[in-house]
Amino acid sequence: MVQSPQGSPHIGRPASVTPSNSSYKLPDKYVDVINLAPGKNGDVFCAQNAHVGRKVFLKVYPIASDDVLSALHEPHILASLDDTCLVKIHGADVLPDNRVLLEMEYVSGGSLHSLIDTAISTGRWPSAHEAL
Repeated sequence: MVQSPQGSPHIGRPASVTPSNSSYKLPDKYVDVINLAPGKNGDVFCAQNAHVGRKVFLKVYPIASDDVLSALHEPHILASLDDTCLVKIHGADVLPDNRVLLEMEYVSGGSLHSLIDTAISTGRWPSAHEAL
C-alpha cells in the first residue's frame, strides 16, 4: 500500500504513485511504499522489496537526456563504492517513462534534516555513533 508521509493511504498495490505532478508506476516487487520526499529533482520512497524481503529506500528521477547509458553511469559508480559512511546501492533500473529508479540500503534513524534540526534546537550535536 502506498502511503503519504502523514500515513494516510492513498493508493493500493501495485505501487502506482503520483509525485511531482507526473504519474509513474513502480515495479510490482515494491510493496508497502511510503512517499518520503517528493522533490523537484526526483522522489524518495521507503518500500519493501518483496522479492528479497528487504526494506529499502528508492530514489526515482528523470533522465536528463535520451542517453540511458549516461543516466546509469552515476549509479554504476556509486554501486562500486564500499564505505560504512555511504549508503549502499542495491540496484538501478530504467522505468518505461525514462526515469531512473535507484534501490538503496535502508538506513534507520530519520533524515539528516531532522538530525540537524534536533541538534540546533537542543544545542547538542550527536556523537558519530549516535548519528550512524
